[in-house]
Amino acid sequence: MPETTNDIPTPKFELYEVTTEDEFAEVFPLLQQLGRLETPETIEDLTLAKSWAQYQKSYDQNYRLYVAKNTNEVLGIAGLRVCDDPLNNGKPYGIINNLVVEEDYRGLGIGTDILERVELVAQKYKCDLCLIVYLTSNKQAKNLYEQNGYNHVANMMVKEI
Repeated sequence: MPETTNDIPTPKFELYEVTTEDEFAEVFPLLQQLGRLETPETIEDLTLAKSWAQYQKSYDQNYRLYVAKNTNEVLGIAGLRVCDDPLNNGKPYGIINNLVVEEDYRGLGIGTDILERVELVAQKYKCDLCLIVYLTSNKQAKNLYEQNGYNHVANMMVKEI
């Protein structure tokens, strides 16, 4: 497992798919933490019930949240959506988003470990590449992804409609 520059080993954890409302309730505080950073204008309206309903709908569209948890607590989460692509020789690709590590555990290599494990999940779905979605203002995320072999290859533009 990767180690940080201060030689503290990455804490051990299990990574598993969030499938129940109770599991979702456990990771919801991390989603709120991420929401406060990325979409602070809407975080007040984000309730557990509303977020769970959105997750169930997304689940039906091949989106999964994966939780990194040790015996006592949630250390981090990441999302993966598997998309079919008729232009990629019929091979699917993965979109990774919502990667967040609990504040008390940042800098210990957990984000890298989660990312590597989610990539393995994508490979099991026969994905031959993964895209990462993050806000350009999140320099820490950009650095993590670049350190793990992701390259900036395109610009994405967004328009509210």
